[in-house]
Amino acid sequence: MKIGFVSNLYYTYKGHSYVTELLLKTVLEDGHEAHMYRIRGGRTSDEFVHPTSLRTCKDLIIPKKDFVAWLDEVQPEVCVFNEYAQWWDEDHDKLDICRERGIKTIGYLVQERLVEDKNEHYKKYTHIISPTKYQQKMFIKKSIYNSIYIPWGDYNDVYENVANVKFGDKITFLHIAGSGGADNRKNTEKVIEAFKQVQDDTVDLKITHLQSKPLTRKEILGFTKAADVIINTSKWETIGLNTIEANKLGVPVIVADAPPMNELVQNRVNGLTVECETKKSDIVSCPVNDVEVDELAKAIQICKNDVVLTMLKKNAKTYADKYFDWDKNKAFFLELLVT
Repeated sequence: MKIGFVSNLYYTYKGHSYVTELLLKTVLEDGHEAHMYRIRGGRTSDEFVHPTSLRTCKDLIIPKKDFVAWLDEVQPEVCVFNEYAQWWDEDHDKLDICRERGIKTIGYLVQERLVEDKNEHYKKYTHIISPTKYQQKMFIKKSIYNSIYIPWGDYNDVYENVANVKFGDKITFLHIAGSGGADNRKNTEKVIEAFKQVQDDTVDLKITHLQSKPLTRKEILGFTKAADVIINTSKWETIGLNTIEANKLGVPVIVADAPPMNELVQNRVNGLTVECETKKSDIVSCPVNDVEVDELAKAIQICKNDVVLTMLKKNAKTYADKYFDWDKNKAFFLELLVT
């Protein structure tokens, strides 16, 4: 089967690249062809899975005539779109073009850009992948019924040869700040404030920030493996890849006690959930969940207990093996290709 992929910024160290890569690798390993039309992106790198063929649009929008020409050349039976038309508008709908040609369409959409005025557009997809039950419920509330819940995860072999980074003998908390995000999404300032409340000579806080240095995924995984606890205080998530990665490496995660974060992390099982204030935002379309600093400090304090931390680490790996195993969960995605 020939599968088309339309994706933003592939070959960059961003979450949407890793979502595309996971699906790309899945179809290739299942014996299909995977042809990609990407919007911008980084230099091709062997750190990523390569598609069967690659075409790049240097602008934000793939012109209609170029998209049609690509379809004529590739002849895909299914086209997978990652975050299509979520960040900018187009004067045509590529889902209409695919439907006119009898091409199935599968969409992956981020939570913060699900806007009401595009509900009719979302309904045009053959299927929409919802990586959490929470997102699927959001679609149903909008009377959009083509969303299919697919439990997310990652391949086990990704974590077999992760570098052994040394942080020292202290209990190390790692906060992956990314590039900060819109509306201070990662809540880095609150992480620092909470840590200061419980800081002593037994603990340390490390922070990675992409604006200071573009970190590869291998580097992030190395830091994650070396940490004792990940603090992922993001105000919203579509999945929360850092949470999955941490648990796969046996590292528990502290998250806001709000969906979908608390769907991936069960309190006192594979991490801790922290009370937060949920409110609307003028910047994003999803609820914003702002952790309480004092409650976050309490969660950090709990993890300073050796017995509790040992239990959380053991549970994190066990939980990941059960729920975040893409070698098992990929069957749900592969089924979408033929239904």
